[in-house]
Amino acid sequence: MPHPLSPPYPPANHDQGPRGAGNRAKSLGGYVGFARDHAAYFRIMFRPGLSQPEKHPDTEAAGDAAYAILESAVADAVHSGFLPATDAETMALAWWSLAHGMAALTVDGKFGLRATQSGTTPEALTTRITHIFANLIDHRPA
Repeated sequence: MPHPLSPPYPPANHDQGPRGAGNRAKSLGGYVGFARDHAAYFRIMFRPGLSQPEKHPDTEAAGDAAYAILESAVADAVHSGFLPATDAETMALAWWSLAHGMAALTVDGKFGLRATQSGTTPEALTTRITHIFANLIDHRPA
């Protein structure tokens, strides 16, 4: 039986679409979009006292699957020679931190406020940030 707090959508297939670290980095916007569209789920996912992952191992498996998408993108960057293998774990954590930070700021309303102050929408700002980051990883100009 799935965890009652499991997200109301099917898991992403990280093997779809073009390969490349940048293409996968752009999918970080999906993480932010999930947080925006399902703020209650997002908030509780990171509160083990409420979500009780020890009683629902499928929640940990879902988190591991999401993190595997980042690890796969990092592996592409290592394979391409852009990133030294010794920095792979650090880069995966950096990508997760970027996505989680934008998502948390979105849920708290701060990201939207900053986007409005910058004359854009939160969605457009998310796309721009992930595009810039993705192009850095793919070693292309933004």
